[in-house]
Amino acid sequence: MKKTIQAVISFFIVGAMVAGGLLYFAELTERKESINKFGEFYEQEENFDVLFVGQSHVLNGIFPMELWNDYGIVSYNLAGHGNRPATTYWVMKNALEHTEPKLVVFDCGMIGQDEKTGPIEQLHISTDSIPYSKLKVEMINDLIEDEKQREEFLWNFSTYHNRWNEVAENDFVPQYSVEKGAESRIDVAVPDEMVYFEDSLDLEEETLGMEYTRRIIEECQEAGIEILLTYLPFPDKTGWQLEANSVWDIAEEYNVDYLDFYTLLEQVNLNTDFYDPNSHMNPSGARKITNYIGKYIMENYPIEDQRENEDYSSWHEDYEVYTEFKKENIRKEEELKNYLMLLNDKNLSYGIYFKPWNLIGNYPVLIELLNNMEIDYSQIPNEDYFLLIDHVGNERKEMRLFETMKSRFAEFSMFYNDDGQLELTNSEAESMIITRSDIAVVVFDNSDLSFVDQANFVLKDMPMEFGENTERE
Repeated sequence: MKKTIQAVISFFIVGAMVAGGLLYFAELTERKESINKFGEFYEQEENFDVLFVGQSHVLNGIFPMELWNDYGIVSYNLAGHGNRPATTYWVMKNALEHTEPKLVVFDCGMIGQDEKTGPIEQLHISTDSIPYSKLKVEMINDLIEDEKQREEFLWNFSTYHNRWNEVAENDFVPQYSVEKGAESRIDVAVPDEMVYFEDSLDLEEETLGMEYTRRIIEECQEAGIEILLTYLPFPDKTGWQLEANSVWDIAEEYNVDYLDFYTLLEQVNLNTDFYDPNSHMNPSGARKITNYIGKYIMENYPIEDQRENEDYSSWHEDYEVYTEFKKENIRKEEELKNYLMLLNDKNLSYGIYFKPWNLIGNYPVLIELLNNMEIDYSQIPNEDYFLLIDHVGNERKEMRLFETMKSRFAEFSMFYNDDGQLELTNSEAESMIITRSDIAVVVFDNSDLSFVDQANFVLKDMPMEFGENTERE
């Protein structure tokens, strides 16, 4: 009898060890895109006041850390690449098991689709990090018809067990998103030509996407959660605006607010604010849309400013990490067009040097980007010229050759040194030789007036399609 008991105990101990080992190796070999993006959301114990859900337009277009800094909004971006409304419904429903938001902001892109999911790889990113539960099983059963394929979502080891050769250091420690689920996409693209439609034109038939949009609204209303519908803007040449027009009927049906494509289109610049020709915003566009929606939320919904709430004190530290992330994006950027796009940030100030007879006029995109920074290139004198844009003091200062400029950030001067090189000195950083530069930039952080970066750019005689033919020295 004693031996039997020992055998049973040993069996359970070995079984527990095997099960524990399988769970460990399942977590280790699992691809970390989903954990990195959503893991912090499921770990935070404090409540989130606002959730953003939808597809990649939201992912690249709404920055929760900017909302925190500007308005004290505690939010998370739960949007995913290619998410159809059915996927968004289940992502949101699972999220509501973890937190009790006061507001859900749902972007209605893809409501014209009759598919429940996008590509399987994208569905993994949106769902792998969701904790296992009865609700997750219901989600997978609804979204995926193939029973065999369901297994790879409910038991990830069956999907990722062959990643042994790919396991790296970051598989052991999650690299959580410093953007609270958002993703900055850095580029500036030639926009597709817009095709405009009358407001009265919309989708003619009811779709599966519309059905799940209604389920999203109903789920929120039953839980006493406010919901705001949006349709974020982009250069549309194929008629997606018909979806945007169709949302009005649903919004009126449920008596909810709706920020439509046309309203938000006025807030962005199609020539500077998108990183691909017909879809997604870059950080310049995202900051504009984020600020607009943040202001709208604070004026229309009972969302508290949590910046003085000790329960969210760690968010101040998170914002410092996010700020350093933005600075590092500037420091490593090699393309002038992208560099100027990143400077469209009210939290930065900068000085820009223009060489006489420079080649900027060959690059229409650069002129657009300067306009986006409220610099009228046509007013730049044809001489060695330095313009400081001070967003702290809301002022501009000018400096020419052989002059000195004092500012709250640094003291500058421009002169020829003993080697005959044109030099721009900056009391907070090393001096720059700007003899060859068509344009040179010095960047400062408004929060503490600290130096961020400086860079020289040379433009070539024959620009490529959209300003790529530049060189950072």
